[in-house]
Amino acid sequence: MLHGYFHRDPGKQWRGLRDWLERRVHIEHEGEFARLNGTVARIRLLRGLVVLRAAGWQPSGFVAPAWLVSPGTCNALQNLSLRYYATRDYLHLLTDEGRIHAPSLVVSTLGPWRRMLSAPRNHLVLGRHLDAPVLRAALHPRDLGYRGIEALWRRLLDPLVDREIVTEGNVAAAH
Repeated sequence: MLHGYFHRDPGKQWRGLRDWLERRVHIEHEGEFARLNGTVARIRLLRGLVVLRAAGWQPSGFVAPAWLVSPGTCNALQNLSLRYYATRDYLHLLTDEGRIHAPSLVVSTLGPWRRMLSAPRNHLVLGRHLDAPVLRAALHPRDLGYRGIEALWRRLLDPLVDREIVTEGNVAAAH
């Protein structure tokens, strides 16, 4: 899967308080594709695909950093060799414009208060969506660099131990 090109959101223009809170506080400058127009988004997507293909990988989907996808990015994704793009709660199919409900568990390690709030947030998501056909775990390598986060992931994944583990690409291909 392609996960951005730079990952960072260098934009200094915000569209109101909510946009500022989301892009600067909630995600801490990681919303690279949050406000891109279609042309810039397409250039970054194509450059990212070139890098991955040069490494021998054939990505089937795209996940924007922090799951933030602008309308321009959605347009830029059309007519690429990708089958889907992911947001926090859905896999959006590019072939027929359908979507698959696929809520995500994710831990934030960007600060002590984020790590503290990750447990209750994820237990709430897990409780609400335990019976969902698809439940995603967005693990990041840096998660395990913090005391207690590995134990949190084990507690979150324990009720899912009997589930089949598949990739987002497998889910998208099955629909």
